[in-house]
Amino acid sequence: QVASVVHVQLTGKAWDSEAVADLGAASQALSSAAAGVRVLCVLDDVWDAAHIRPLQFLDPETGSSLLVTSRIRQLVPDANEVQCGVLTTEEALTLLLQAGEIEYLSDRPPEAALQAVELCGRLPLALSIAGSCVRTGFAPTRHASPGPLAVATRLPQSWVCLPSAQDDQG
Repeated sequence: QVASVVHVQLTGKAWDSEAVADLGAASQALSSAAAGVRVLCVLDDVWDAAHIRPLQFLDPETGSSLLVTSRIRQLVPDANEVQCGVLTTEEALTLLLQAGEIEYLSDRPPEAALQAVELCGRLPLALSIAGSCVRTGFAPTRHASPGPLAVATRLPQSWVCLPSAQDDQG
C-alpha cells in the first residue's frame, strides 16, 4: 500500500494493481516512476528490513536519498547510522506543554508535568501523546499497563485545577 501511495506522489496517477501484483513488478514500477527525479523518501519507525526493500527504488544519478528511522540498530546493512539521544528535561517539558497547548505554564510547570516528562522517558512520541491527552481532556478510567500512555491518560486528572492563561496572567 505504501508503494502505491509513493507511485501516485511520483506520477500523479494510480497504478494498475494487477500489473504490479508481485513485489518485483511493484519495485520496477516505482523505479520507472522515480527515474530522473530527485526524491527524499522518509520511512519512519521501521521495524523490519523487509519493509524497506520494496521502497529502495531511488535513482542514484539524481542525488535522491532514503531516510529510515528505527529504534533497531543496523537494520539497514551498509547504511550511515546516526544515533539520537532522548530530549533534555527542558526540551521534553517544552514539547509536553506545547502539545498540551499550555505553554503559559512553562515558567512554573506543575509537578505533574515534570513527573510526566520522566515517566514518558523524555521520548517525543510519548510526550506528544501525553500533551494531546491534556489538550483534549482524554482520561479513561482503566489502564492496561503502567507505561507512558497510561501515565499520559492520567495527566488530565492531575491537572484538573490548572489555572487558565487569564488567571495566570492576572
